[in-house]
Amino acid sequence: MLFYPLWPEDLTPPYWVAMGATAITVLAGARIVEMADAPMVAATRGLIAGASVMFGAFGSWLVPLLIASSYWRASEGFRSCTGGSAVVVASTNRATPRSMPRASSSTSGAAS
Repeated sequence: MLFYPLWPEDLTPPYWVAMGATAITVLAGARIVEMADAPMVAATRGLIAGASVMFGAFGSWLVPLLIASSYWRASEGFRSCTGGSAVVVASTNRATPRSMPRASSSTSGAAS
């Protein structure tokens, strides 16, 4: 996501699913940390607690990012549907700048 251009149509629901998965992971980690002492729980309690904190931080970082990107996606879709300044770029040609229309690829020969 950091090295390639990001277009509004690229922001799909799996990003929200990933954020929800981090929340489930944090909940499961918290339940394991609270468990009664058992040899395996005692041996991994610190690792699981640390991993839960890391997943919680990542999931919390995703929330404002996903809300802002959803707003961006909705506003871009609104502008392209109402004839605003946004230019819709085909998903097969991502190298085309958004401010320039795509060149047509028509052939100049009659098929016989």
